[in-house]
Amino acid sequence: MSTLSRTIGNLSDAQSLELAQAIKQIDAAGDLSKFTESQKQDLIKTIIAEHSDTASKNFSDYQRSSDNINHLLYYYTRSKDVKNLQQNILSRESINAENAIHDKELAKRQFEINEWSAANKGETIFIMQLLLMAVTFTVFMLFLNRMGAVPTPVFIFVTAVIFIAFILTFVIRYQYTTYSRDTRYWNRKRQTPMIDQVLPDSCASAALQASISNIQNNLATTAERVGDTAENVFDRIGAGFNAAFA
Repeated sequence: MSTLSRTIGNLSDAQSLELAQAIKQIDAAGDLSKFTESQKQDLIKTIIAEHSDTASKNFSDYQRSSDNINHLLYYYTRSKDVKNLQQNILSRESINAENAIHDKELAKRQFEINEWSAANKGETIFIMQLLLMAVTFTVFMLFLNRMGAVPTPVFIFVTAVIFIAFILTFVIRYQYTTYSRDTRYWNRKRQTPMIDQVLPDSCASAALQASISNIQNNLATTAERVGDTAENVFDRIGAGFNAAFA
């Protein structure tokens, strides 16, 4: 075993000597310097080429990143323009919707005004028809009175009843339309606003008595006016008829 080890050691030493002699021969001939220089130049070229490739790759990556950023900016600008366009369309549609609602309310209110005006005119025509019927019937009764078919007391009584009924109808219609009828809807009665706070019993009784007194006074005043008006009308009618048939 020791002989084998010794043999291997001798071989290694021999190879080392041969390698050293070969290196000396090459170095003596100048080939080692040339080989080393060529290897150095090749290594430098390899390093420069790798650096150039790395720089080119980095520059390409930078260009792609710059292009992506430009594309993102274009997308942002375009999205902003689309958003502004949508906002303008939304604003215009909102204005159109508000105008439509305003036109709807205006048309509804105009219809209510037309309905109220038409109903008022119709009721006025009805009152005028009643007046025409009363005058026509009075003339007919006067003609019968002049012919002797109807006594004078009967003529006066019937004429008084007719004109009192007409005047009461006119006054009731005027009072209801002016003070009780709703100013917006013809077929509705004006609603009295509710009192938020509850009054004490004494205040409520006083208020109720005051309201009753005011109603009684108004009715008495209206009755007096109706009586005076009827009396004046009858006097004028009688004087006119007497002057016409005298």
